[in-house]
Amino acid sequence: MHGGMPSQGARLSDIDILLSIVQGVEGRAWALYREGWDRQNTDVCFWEGIECEPTDQITVVGISIAGADLSATIPTELGLLTTLREISMPRNILRGSIPKEVAELPHLETINLRQNHLNGGLPNFMSPVLKFVDLSYNDLTDFISSSIGNRHERLTDYSVMHNFIMGTIPPSFGKLASLNTLNLSENQLSGTIPRAIGEAKMMHFLYIDNNYLIGTIPNELARIDSPMEEMWMQHNLLSGTLPAAIADMKHLFNFYIDGNKMTGTIPQELCREDLNADFFLSAPNNLPRDLCDSIACPVGEISVEGVYPCTPCQADYEDPYLGRVGECISLDQENILTKIYQSTNGEEWTGVGTKWSQDNSNYCEFTGVTCDNSKNVISLNLKGMNLVGTIPEEIGFLRYLETLDVSDNALTGFIPSDLRHPPLSTLDLSGNILIGIVPPMLCLKGINGNGQQGYFGCDRIACPRGTYSSTGIINERDSKCRPCKSANLTYLGSKECSGSNLSSQKDLASGVLSTILFSILMLLSLAVFVTERVRNHAKNLDGYRAPIDDEDGGKLT
Repeated sequence: MHGGMPSQGARLSDIDILLSIVQGVEGRAWALYREGWDRQNTDVCFWEGIECEPTDQITVVGISIAGADLSATIPTELGLLTTLREISMPRNILRGSIPKEVAELPHLETINLRQNHLNGGLPNFMSPVLKFVDLSYNDLTDFISSSIGNRHERLTDYSVMHNFIMGTIPPSFGKLASLNTLNLSENQLSGTIPRAIGEAKMMHFLYIDNNYLIGTIPNELARIDSPMEEMWMQHNLLSGTLPAAIADMKHLFNFYIDGNKMTGTIPQELCREDLNADFFLSAPNNLPRDLCDSIACPVGEISVEGVYPCTPCQADYEDPYLGRVGECISLDQENILTKIYQSTNGEEWTGVGTKWSQDNSNYCEFTGVTCDNSKNVISLNLKGMNLVGTIPEEIGFLRYLETLDVSDNALTGFIPSDLRHPPLSTLDLSGNILIGIVPPMLCLKGINGNGQQGYFGCDRIACPRGTYSSTGIINERDSKCRPCKSANLTYLGSKECSGSNLSSQKDLASGVLSTILFSILMLLSLAVFVTERVRNHAKNLDGYRAPIDDEDGGKLT
């Protein structure tokens, strides 16, 4: 390391830049016990956690302060250290956002801010030599840049686990030829798993569990030459069947898909002793595990964790999904209608009166309900009745439902893929506050004229976000969903760009927010349970088996 004072110029000295990390009374107390940070040594290269390179002048290339109880914000001044290759400050008490000036450092190779209290938007790092990103266990929001795979061709490890990242998974991740670990677990990602992800041929570890991903598992992920060792996809909204080719992935030892909406059976070739074996290390030796149930409980059975040991559903209850967690679904139509009422703040509905009260035992007389002669619910019309909350999955188990209209309410969340089960011919979800995308399998049903003249389109179910039509879909009146200037002004099935389709519901704003927060709390409660499972599993593995040093970097878990 090179000694001597840094030159003083127009910009701040390296000493002043580094000391910008020391903030307030807590910062000064912290600095007293850190070599050099108390200003006793004017050569920053001898400060604790600072790395320099021997050049003609002092060149600070690294800041590594791990698990040091540092309480501070990340100062914008760090962006002046343009020679920085590493910023590693995991397991501290860092607050605030990640400054744009830091994200634009031109030579940054490693950024590790894991386990802090950072918030604000997920930054777009600009360094073309970036290799390692770990921002997990923070409170970051926003979207992952769609161009991430075009900008960082050397990226090997990327983790934003346990944040509040929204949007979709960028297909450009598939362009990263060196990507080893991709960890997007425990966020609010929606949309489908991009097929292009399968093009990342060096990926060993893929963690996308505990999001809102829908659609099927792409066959492109199941390459016979894939080096993939772990794929964690549990607790999403994935549907379809398991690609049988996954059994040909020779290096795969952990594969979790429980807690989704997948159907069919577990391919027999996947039922092998070495798959998910470590999850059962703590199981009693006298309790042999069912190898197929170790992947997911079969259709018609449930368990606490979605895997072995599994219990069959009781009479009048159903489970059409693999790896279902918790409870089977009641097929009793009155129970389903009650669930709809409870999930959408039924006590505040307008125009209902006593027609949905518990004292009324004839559900066919409920407001908006139409039954056939056998008391089967065939139509449900709750248009403009002040529904607030989410569309419950149970609605998809009204076996004879042909028409569903919940338009012009304040329903939030995602469109449940369970709506693919009943024989729906008419579906109107427009004029709500729905996000994500239309479940792809729902788009293949003969709903709202889908399939006529060979055309199947999700825009017949709901115009995508960023577009609108007068009806919220395309039909005879609207030949297409027209684009808005900003996607942020609309939701799924929007009837206009300004967002004024919700103007009659302004008084519901606080109620909608409460509902969203309630939904998040419910999901967090589930996440606590899942986290315990993960932690117990991680103890056996010493963390995820990603090849990352745990001392300063922490494993990408």
